[in-house]
Amino acid sequence: MTVTNPGSQTGTVGTAASLQISATDSASGQTLTYSATGLPAGLAINASTGVISGTPTASGSSSVTVTAKDTTGATGSTSFTWTENAATGNTVTVSNPGTQTGTVGTAASLQVSAKDSASGQTLTYSATGLPAGLSINASTGLISGTRPPPPPPRSP
Repeated sequence: MTVTNPGSQTGTVGTAASLQISATDSASGQTLTYSATGLPAGLAINASTGVISGTPTASGSSSVTVTAKDTTGATGSTSFTWTENAATGNTVTVSNPGTQTGTVGTAASLQVSAKDSASGQTLTYSATGLPAGLSINASTGLISGTRPPPPPPRSP
């Protein structure tokens, strides 16, 4: 049984990884079962396909050993290094909606849009200085509400 060494692997914390491990067996018609030790946190191996996948959760270097076993009990293994680098300065860009005007007592709605340079991130929106009666939805970035009319002037 021979497990092909995939060579050293490098990834980034928070970025999905996928690596196909290949093995060949001198006995034909055997079903192979894969296992691995030392995988970076967040990664796992599929025992029937040999695919290592997941999203790494911690940086560091790991010594990984992958073993393939056939139905007769024959095994083969290979070892390699897998390094996960810390995620680097992703940036969030919020589109400027420009100056907004509205009428007191009339419903207002403004969708704020933002992009994150790192894929798969969940954005949370907040706003300060909104007119009375307006608020922002933290999940969607929608500013909405109705600004109440000012109180009547007091008589002297």
